[in-house]
Amino acid sequence: MLGHDPGSDWWSTRAARRVLFADPTRNWHQIMSEAALRWTLGTPDLMVQQVEHLIEVSRRDNVRLGVIALATPKPIAAPAPFHLIDDDTGMIATEVGTSFITDPHDLDHFGELFTTLDQLAVYDEDARELLYRVRHDHQAPR
Repeated sequence: MLGHDPGSDWWSTRAARRVLFADPTRNWHQIMSEAALRWTLGTPDLMVQQVEHLIEVSRRDNVRLGVIALATPKPIAAPAPFHLIDDDTGMIATEVGTSFITDPHDLDHFGELFTTLDQLAVYDEDARELLYRVRHDHQAPR
């Protein structure tokens, strides 16, 4: 996906994140837009691999994966990517860097935003059905 080898530090950090992700004592709740899955970054084959990985991950007991379908009416514009790490820290991605937030008011804002997105998302078999369609579309001849 990167188009180049980012170097050993990047790969080491990625491996460490994968270990955390696989830890059954940690819980993960991820919400993503179908639009992000349809944005072909790299090659269609690479996107198929990415979607298949999400299908696999969605079956883990410690993972809750939600997908917001393109056709779902939304009361808000698409937000910038963000992560709520715990009750005291959030992380917001921008094109030029990452901001960490700790202000309770800001965390409340993103908590409410997460709740809104959660209510728009589909989960479990419904999410996997959507992921299967996306995978199929990436496999289709162009």
